[in-house]
Amino acid sequence: TLAMPRLDRYRRKGLPDPLAAVDDKDRQRRIIGNYEAFEKMAMVGNMAQGLLQLPALEADGIGYEPTKYLRSRSQQVMSEDSMNYELRKTIKWGIGPNGSGPIPCFINPMLAS
Repeated sequence: TLAMPRLDRYRRKGLPDPLAAVDDKDRQRRIIGNYEAFEKMAMVGNMAQGLLQLPALEADGIGYEPTKYLRSRSQQVMSEDSMNYELRKTIKWGIGPNGSGPIPCFINPMLAS
């Protein structure tokens, strides 16, 4: 945010902190809001990666074949990047009118029958 003062990484000892010099309540509110937005973005990113890990662990059980991996398979489970690639490829037909793709069937096993 433009409300944030320029922070000097190599500030001499004894010089005042630039953030302490911000007296305007509106600037303080904008700085704190920007910091909170960054924290929320990092948390949502971590949650999204965790949600990618769940189907990646069950990739073999939900119908993804080893030939669809981006790189040679070096581990027993699919990587989050490979699962992201597969989800982007299949999201259109997987959530289509019939909803019988591998991801909806993983979420709701009743759809598989």
